[in-house]
Amino acid sequence: MLLVSATGSGFAVGEQPTTRCGFLQDSNRFTIRLLEQGKLTNQDRPDLPEFIEDTDSTFRVHFTRTGPDGVPPSDEDASGIPDFVEETMSALLFAYRAYIDTMKYDLYPNDGMKGGSQSLDVYLVDLSKRGTSGSGLYGTTVPDSILTIAPPNRYTSWIEIDNNFSADDRNAFDLPVYATFGTDALRVTCSHELHHAIQIGAYGDVGVQLMVYELSSVWMEIRTYPEIGDWMTFASKLFTQPYLWPFSDPSSTNGYVWGWYANSWYQQKGDGVIRALWENIRLGTRPFQALLDATQSYGINFSASFCSDMRSLYFTGSRGAYNTIMYNADLLPEFTLSVDENAAPPSAVASGELRPFEVRMFRYTIPSLVDVQIPVITTFILSWPETAAMVSSDLSARKSFSIVLSTTQIPNGVAIGGTQWYASVSPPELCYVIEGASTARTESPYPQPVNLDQSRTVYVPVYDALPGEEATITLMNMQTVGLAKSSNAIILDDTRIVAPFELPDDLAPSTYLLHVLVNGKESLYKVLVKR
Repeated sequence: MLLVSATGSGFAVGEQPTTRCGFLQDSNRFTIRLLEQGKLTNQDRPDLPEFIEDTDSTFRVHFTRTGPDGVPPSDEDASGIPDFVEETMSALLFAYRAYIDTMKYDLYPNDGMKGGSQSLDVYLVDLSKRGTSGSGLYGTTVPDSILTIAPPNRYTSWIEIDNNFSADDRNAFDLPVYATFGTDALRVTCSHELHHAIQIGAYGDVGVQLMVYELSSVWMEIRTYPEIGDWMTFASKLFTQPYLWPFSDPSSTNGYVWGWYANSWYQQKGDGVIRALWENIRLGTRPFQALLDATQSYGINFSASFCSDMRSLYFTGSRGAYNTIMYNADLLPEFTLSVDENAAPPSAVASGELRPFEVRMFRYTIPSLVDVQIPVITTFILSWPETAAMVSSDLSARKSFSIVLSTTQIPNGVAIGGTQWYASVSPPELCYVIEGASTARTESPYPQPVNLDQSRTVYVPVYDALPGEEATITLMNMQTVGLAKSSNAIILDDTRIVAPFELPDDLAPSTYLLHVLVNGKESLYKVLVKR
C-alpha cells in the first residue's frame, strides 16, 4: 500500500526513514550531560558564508549556495536570495506567530551574540547522512549553553535543517531519506524544531519520558500544517505493528508514532492542554504525569478519553472517512489484527497480555441468524488503561486478558446482534469497544466501471462462502470466449465478502463477463472496462 501525503509526496509502508529529528539522538544527550556538569561541549556551529535575518531579529538563517550544503538556486522573485532560504524564514516566522502569539507559549531565550546576533540561528546543511549510523535527518535542535542550575534545566540552542529535502537524497545505506520533499518538508521541519527550541529553552529538559517531547513537536507540525501528511510516516508503524507501540512507551520514537493523538485534546479544549503540559514540566513534573495533570485540569479523564478515542484506530484505510480525530485517515493502513478468524460453534477464545495503553484488535466472523449466507463481522478493540505503570515507566507491566465467544450465555457476556452468540472480555480493568456490522450483500462487481489506468483489480461478489475459501474466476468476452482465469482467496473488504480478480493489463475497453465458481455454485456478472 502506498501512503501519499495531502501534498503529493509518497512512501511505502516498511520503507520509512528510521530517524527524523536529531534533537533526542545520543550526541545531543551527551551534550546535555556535559553542560549539566559545567563542561565545554566543543560543538562547532556550521560555517556558512551567507545569512538573512528578519527585521525583528527573531531568526537568522545561515546558508551557502555551493558545495554539498548548497541550497537550491531557484530565485523566482529575483530578490538575490534563493527561494528555499526565503521559505525557511517564512516558515519559521509562521510557526513563531502560532506558538507565541496564538498558543501563548513562553519565548525561548536568546543566545547572546553567538551566530552573529541575538536571533535564533538556523543553519541549512545537508543532513541526508546524519543521525543514527548515517540514516539521515530532517532537522535537529542542538543544546548550546545551560541557563539553570536546578532541574528542569533550560538551554539556549541552535537549529539545523536539511538544505533541500530532495527526493534524490540517499542516506549512508543508499536508501531514500525523506517521505515529504521540498518546501513541504521544510515547513513541517521548521515547526517541529522550533517547538523543541521552545521546550528546552522556556520549559526545560527533564531527561526522561522523552516520548512526550516528540509527540508535542509532531503535533505542532499537524497543528500548523494539517494539509501536509509527513506525520503518517511514523503513524503507519502503529497500524502495521501495534504490539510494538503502546502509548506508555517512554522512548522518543514512540512520540513520532502517537503525535496525531494530541488532536483529541485539541478538539476538546483547544491549545490549552498541550500548553498546560509544558507548564507542568517546567515545575519539574515528569512528562507522563504532567500530561495526566494537564488533561485533568481541563476536565478530561485521560484513561476514559483514551478508551473512547481508540475507536479512531479502527477507522483508517477504507473506513477512514469516518475518522473524527486523524486528518486524511483514509491514507493510513488499516490496523493489523491480532486475530482474524471464523467463529465456529460452540465457542472461540483469544488470550494474551497487554502493556499499559497498548491497543489490540481481534476480528471474528460469526454465523448470522438473519441470513446464513451473510455472517456478522465483529471486531474487539482492547486496551489496558493503567496510568500508574505509565507514569513510573514500568516497562515490565503486563495484564493478561481473554476474549470468549460462545453460543450459550456467559457471565458478563454481551449479545452479538443478529447472531446467537455472546461475548465477554476480562478482566474488568480492561477497556474495550466492540465494532460489529453485518456484512453487506454486494450485488455486482466493483469498481464499476474499472479504469485500467488506475487499477486492474475488480472485486467480485461471492455467496455461500467465507473469507479464506477459494473462488475460481474466468474472464470472458460477450461471446463467452475465455480470456483469463485464476483461483483467488475470498477476502473481507471492509464489510463486503468478495474475491479479488486482476484484469489483464492489455485488456481493451469493452463490456466483459466474469464467471465465478465457488463451493460448486456458479454465478455470472458483467463488468465494464475503460481506460
